[in-house]
Order: sequence, then C-alpha cells, then structure tokens
Amino acid sequence: MPQFMRPTSDLIRSVLPIERQQKNSSGTFVLTTMTPAGQKPALSTGASAFGVIDEANRDTSDYFESALDAIGGVVAVETGNPSSTPISNRNHFLRVAVGKNSSGGEDLACTIEIRQGYSDETDANRGTLVAAIRVLVPDSLTTYTRRLTEAEAILITDYTDVQFRFVMRKVGGSGGARRVRVYWAELEVPSLGAPLDKDIKLSQNELRLQQMGESIAGRVEP
Repeated sequence: MPQFMRPTSDLIRSVLPIERQQKNSSGTFVLTTMTPAGQKPALSTGASAFGVIDEANRDTSDYFESALDAIGGVVAVETGNPSSTPISNRNHFLRVAVGKNSSGGEDLACTIEIRQGYSDETDANRGTLVAAIRVLVPDSLTTYTRRLTEAEAILITDYTDVQFRFVMRKVGGSGGARRVRVYWAELEVPSLGAPLDKDIKLSQNELRLQQMGESIAGRVEP
C-alpha cells in the first residue's frame, strides 16, 4: 500500500527578496536586497498555509493565494512522516492542485518543489532540491501529478525532514491582474513492503509538461 506525506506545519509565508544594483554614498554600485511590500500570500481561511492544502482528498473550498500579479510570493511547509521508510526509489509521486482566482488576465507561473532540510529562504538553509513541478497556472483548478525519477527519489535520505516549497510569479501577458491559488499537495511514496522490480503505471493521459522552459513528465487530472 502507498503512503502519503502531506503538509503538517508552516515554515514560511512571505515574498522573495529582489536584488538590485544601487549606488551607495560613495557613488559605487552595490548589490542591495529589497523586499517588496504587501505581497505576502494570503489564506482563504484559518491561520496556517498547511491547513488549507493538507486534505487526504482534494478540497476546492480552501487555499492560499499570491498577491495580485504574483510578485515572488513564497510558501514553504513541513510534511508528515511516512509510517515506514521506503526501501524503493520507485513510485514516488508529487501531486498538486493550482489555478487562478479568475480566468483570463495575465500569465502566472507556480513552481512546486520537494526539498529536504529546508528551514528558511537564506541560501544556507534551503536544503536539497529533490524535484519540482513548474506550471503555467491554468484558468481553473487543475491537478498535476509528477512521477519522480529514481535519481531524484534517492536524494531523499531522511523522510522525516521533507518540505514543500511553492513560488508564485507573474511571467507575462497584458491582461488584468490575477492571483495564483494553491489548493492541495501531497507526496505519495511506496510502503516498506512495496515491490522493487515493478513500477506503478500512469494512465494513458500521461503527458509532457513543457512550461517555464522545462520539460517535466506528469499527468493532469480534471
């Protein structure tokens, strides 16, 4: 039987800093880090980001969302531990559900990462990037499934220290301002006794996500 790792606590709900070259008092250009105001991702209900995306079955009634124009909003959550440590690097599946707050408008993107050892946005504390899904956010809620490669899954050396990180951005378009909404996320991993020599098969709806300039194998569910 598969095991499911879902969000259990918040780590960060903020906005990515912007680095700019600015002149100092001596007239020399220096790299300055600035944080835009008013761009913190918001919650549809409650007080935690993990609490609106942690359902066993996808729930469309609650979510967290970026500010309008999705200027670098970032959310990171801790995941729960599997009941047993998988002994196979096969059959790991990341699933996420995202959409816009309203159809049309500008083009938005959302990157969903699996990380190990992440604690905050400082370079030293971002941990190891295991795998990611990058999508152009659709008008309506859509669920994406991404099978991790064995080379990616093997990067998880401690299943008690796994995190999801979401980055939301505007990437183009001239339409009205929109928000990225994230409704749900989970990581499926094999159980202790899962077979090592046989893969779980995706349906015929398997496709190639080719967004943000990166090809990622996955499946879209309605």
